[in-house]
Amino acid sequence: MQTLELTNTHRLASDVCPELIEIADYRRNHLVGSIALAGSAEICEVQEPNPTTLLANSQEAALGSADALRRVRRNVSTDVAERLFKSGHITVVPLERTQRGLEQNGVPMAHIHQNTLEHMPLNNIMQNRTHRELGNIFLFEEMDTAGLLEEHDVVVMSATPTDTKTRQEYNFFTDTDSLSVQYLKKTGESTFDMETAMVAGKVSPNASRHDLRAVKQLLEEAGMEQAYFDENEALSFVMLVPKTATSGVHTVVERIDGIIGGTFFGEAKPSQDYYTYREVCMTREQQFDGLVDKITRQLLAEAHTFKRPYDAIERLDQLSSKYCIERAALDNTIDIRVFGHAAIADLEQARRAFEQGDIQVADNYLSIAKTKSTDSSCPLFKEGEESDPGSDDKDCEFMSKKCPICKAENVKTVVKKIGSSKNKKLITGSCGCRKIESS
Repeated sequence: MQTLELTNTHRLASDVCPELIEIADYRRNHLVGSIALAGSAEICEVQEPNPTTLLANSQEAALGSADALRRVRRNVSTDVAERLFKSGHITVVPLERTQRGLEQNGVPMAHIHQNTLEHMPLNNIMQNRTHRELGNIFLFEEMDTAGLLEEHDVVVMSATPTDTKTRQEYNFFTDTDSLSVQYLKKTGESTFDMETAMVAGKVSPNASRHDLRAVKQLLEEAGMEQAYFDENEALSFVMLVPKTATSGVHTVVERIDGIIGGTFFGEAKPSQDYYTYREVCMTREQQFDGLVDKITRQLLAEAHTFKRPYDAIERLDQLSSKYCIERAALDNTIDIRVFGHAAIADLEQARRAFEQGDIQVADNYLSIAKTKSTDSSCPLFKEGEESDPGSDDKDCEFMSKKCPICKAENVKTVVKKIGSSKNKKLITGSCGCRKIESS
């Protein structure tokens, strides 16, 4: 088994190319400022829809666009992988450099983060993390232009927030508190692979986290002098690693496990060859092609009903949740913890009934499990059920029968108009859940 020695070989981008970080930060701040300005202005005319959203792609695909279909299918595939594998998994997404920058399936990566900032309700922590991710995309592009990626790969790590409210509202999977390790490598003149590994941040749900210690040590080895960093700032520390024939995210995971000691992908499992396991992950994803096709077909069949960009995102979340939990009832290789502790017992009963051939009983347990499931893909705020807060500019409050986020019943709901034009509503529930809607 190859052992990765990162010590004295990986360096912080802030030490290698500080001038490129300044350029990337300028590009990010300019775009973020434009988004903020557009959001505060009162728009009277009808604007053209953003062509890079899932909404636009799903509607174009439904009309027969093969390129849009490919983009939607990749979106669905990514959602399924992030939903079912919270740790111990590697995904690889091909990217291409064009005149518009780094693109994933024809969509500029910067636009993906822009869409998040424009269309998703984000608290300060999630907003700042998205800003950092946007800045990193611009930094990757500047590094490529400068020629740094010919001899180096890039590593960025994203840790689960420790803030309790953020973890709850954005549905982070806290059983593992997984660390996301992203590894960008140039594979051709204008092609790249973005490899992402999910590494458990602790060995059991009640154990102390070990991922932040490992991240801290890696950053110190790369030259970071400060003794402490906020886990949300980890995204800001971009590292350059010398490119080799066998380099990849699996080598970084191996180093992290070496720092923690006695773990495999952060979990208390027997160690395996990391490169071989990478190939296992690639094969595993291919086994879900039928599931991805099923979700994609239904998403496109309903594309004409979507009005807002968030409608398409929310529907993908719902469809993935439904079909993934059905697959989990038949596939014992899927860790059913990802569907939430409340659903585990019913899912186990459904599995037993399917194994015994009692389909009706299995379906009954599966139906119950679906109502208790709290699964999600890459942390996404699950919007509550539709309410009728009124059409005027007055604040109001009413009772909702059930909150679909935390499943609490008889929730007192308060609606307040926000923004200078009063076209946004902040909706909060007595259960602690919240969302922002645009009228």
